[in-house]
Amino acid sequence: MPWYVFALVDAVPSPRPGTGIGGPLSMLRVGDAFVAVERRADVPPVAFGSLEKHQDVVTRLASRVPAILPVRFGTLLDRDALDAALADREDEIAGAFALVRHRVQFTWRTRAARAP
Repeated sequence: MPWYVFALVDAVPSPRPGTGIGGPLSMLRVGDAFVAVERRADVPPVAFGSLEKHQDVVTRLASRVPAILPVRFGTLLDRDALDAALADREDEIAGAFALVRHRVQFTWRTRAARAP
């Protein structure tokens, strides 16, 4: 059965990672990173509830690790495909972890002024 992927993290979360959308989370080691995954046969439906649960998992993980790189909703891969996607990217992933370590995303939205 494939893995539904939530995020790459630089450390195993403490306490335990908890649950995903419908089952327990597992941490797979890939190079120097860990991948937060859940066993699933299919992608969760694109519905507000599933999107909210995915975000809740990422937020919970982010509060328990120094650095996190969230993965797009709907990413479902078998182990070989996951390894292939991350192969030879250790330096890129390490650099990304360094940029986000002990930081959170901040989004600022503004409205453009209307033309007269």
